[in-house]
Amino acid sequence: MLTQDRQSKILSILNEQGSVTVSRLTEILSASESTIRRDLTSLASEGKLNKVHGGATALNQEFVRFEDNIEDKLTKHTDEKIRIAEYAARQIQDDDFVFIDAGTSTLLMTSYLKNSKATFVTNGVCHR
Repeated sequence: MLTQDRQSKILSILNEQGSVTVSRLTEILSASESTIRRDLTSLASEGKLNKVHGGATALNQEFVRFEDNIEDKLTKHTDEKIRIAEYAARQIQDDDFVFIDAGTSTLLMTSYLKNSKATFVTNGVCHR
């Protein structure tokens, strides 16, 4: 299949489905992953699609471009986050090794871990 035809089909699939993976395109178009990745790179540089890890999305797909700061996030769904934090903290035993990811629910969880003898590691800048 010619490059132009293959790229046209990719755009048609994206128009119908909104997103597609590289592996799915290799099946549909009977092309190698390398060929599909080159096509996606080319189409993205032409501004015809959004290239994402593992595939592509149509330009009309909406992405979250703004994320609330941590202070604002802490004021949203607080009751639920506290219940999650309390429950998660209760699951930890003194001999556990625990990675606590960054986030507001995990930040709240740290206040329930003060007497724990478990070992904790985190990438949360605010977590203590």
